[in-house]
Amino acid sequence: MESKYFISPNFDLSKYQTGNVEDLIDVFEDRTKHWLFDPIKNLLKVENGHMASFGLILSYFEGIAIYIKGMDSIGNSKTFFTEGFLSVLKSSGFDDDELLGKAAEIIYSDGRCGFFHDGFGFRGRILIAPDSNKDMIITLPKNDGVVDKQGPIQSIIINPSRFFSMVENHFNQYIYQLREKSDRNLLDNL
Repeated sequence: MESKYFISPNFDLSKYQTGNVEDLIDVFEDRTKHWLFDPIKNLLKVENGHMASFGLILSYFEGIAIYIKGMDSIGNSKTFFTEGFLSVLKSSGFDDDELLGKAAEIIYSDGRCGFFHDGFGFRGRILIAPDSNKDMIITLPKNDGVVDKQGPIQSIIINPSRFFSMVENHFNQYIYQLREKSDRNLLDNL
């Protein structure tokens, strides 16, 4: 009996070998939804799963930037992470590029690197608030009672469920664009 080699939960190697762009999209979507998003959803339902779910969410940003740009991130992890983060946040209506750039830097260093390099905990400026009514809150210092938008970010407060919804919406929009073939550059970079 011949073994089948699965390259995603629902597809074996033959799906990938066709070279057909629709098949490549199917495999990429299947992998992302079932190997990344389903575990995130499950973690969000269990007690104490919010930290781990956010850690998994952080793996999305660099990966999606690789696909959007059509190039590998070797040696440029932070740049790709930042570009992926900005793509997700901008698609969700966040529009302050300077503040988002600062937030991306902190989420990369204190979140991604903190979680994966410092014993599965985030460094001091990232806080998890599962009951927050916002996806992400960025706190800034005040000068004479006025928020200093040029000041250093003091903390980033994340509601993992809401933040994940933002990421999932971004991915669904990206897959839709690929399937519609409306952006030739995205297809070429796949």
